[in-house]
Amino acid sequence: MTPGLIFAKPTRRNRTTNKFRAKKTQLTPGGRWYDSKLEADYRRQLELMQRAGAIKDLIDQPQVYLTAAQVGYRPDFAYTDVSTGEKMFVECKGFETEGYRLKLKLWRVYGPGKLLIVKRRGKGAPEVMDIIIADTNKQEGKL
Repeated sequence: MTPGLIFAKPTRRNRTTNKFRAKKTQLTPGGRWYDSKLEADYRRQLELMQRAGAIKDLIDQPQVYLTAAQVGYRPDFAYTDVSTGEKMFVECKGFETEGYRLKLKLWRVYGPGKLLIVKRRGKGAPEVMDIIIADTNKQEGKL
């Protein structure tokens, strides 16, 4: 070994996981990849609801702007509830970060509709754990 040279330790990174160890998941061969198994599982549930006619206009990762400063946020899914005609947004969360908590605070004031927070209890099916509703009174005062 040559004196004075420092060799970096090689890093091994599995491309199918991220820093929170969520495994990217593909629903069908050749289909879209989802950031986690939770997200893929909930997408399956939403597809079943759409086939049953309970929801419509299901889209992945819609761009939403919060605040007049156009702070961007991409929830995992958006759809329209057929029974109420209301636009719903879905965020699948396994691990909460500071950035995520900040976006939730902004959603409470500037969100364009309800944000459903989906989590998994143990190894069970994904479930809606929380619903964030924007306070339109705060929104009018802040703009």
